[in-house]
Amino acid sequence: MPAIPRSFLRLALAGLSLATAPRAEAAQPPSGEDALRLITPLYAALTASAVEEVGPRLRSVTTNAWTSCGINDACEERESVVTRWSRRLSAVPGMRWELKEMLVTGDRIVVRGETTGTPSGAFLGVLHTGRSFRVMTIDVHVIEHGRTARTHHIDYWLGAIRQLRGEAP
Repeated sequence: MPAIPRSFLRLALAGLSLATAPRAEAAQPPSGEDALRLITPLYAALTASAVEEVGPRLRSVTTNAWTSCGINDACEERESVVTRWSRRLSAVPGMRWELKEMLVTGDRIVVRGETTGTPSGAFLGVLHTGRSFRVMTIDVHVIEHGRTARTHHIDYWLGAIRQLRGEAP
């Protein structure tokens, strides 16, 4: 298996340290079963079989103020995420996500997953080749009142680009 770039590992460790950082108010942590119930619909929204399902599904499991942060100081509001993921699902119909590992700490659910798909045309700047991709994702979900209030995420899209080009991830 090819080595994962150091920069990706540094980001992953930063995300995990964010997840375990002390918080001002202690919340009752959800059980593993509750955590799974809370996050499964979110990933179902991001891999919906129909583009028009993304918005309603995502809105049903996130707070009105939910943000998705790909880097620490730049987060997207919910409607922007709906638009971006709707475009992504149009480009990669049948995109799938699989849970690999889940940890619960306080009001945070840390998820390691895998996203797979085969683009139907050009994707991420790569011309259509018919190739598929498989990328690791690490997400830290902050839960408030039974809904996801904020998500910090690391997605290895550079690996997807490499795979689509026929290179080693």
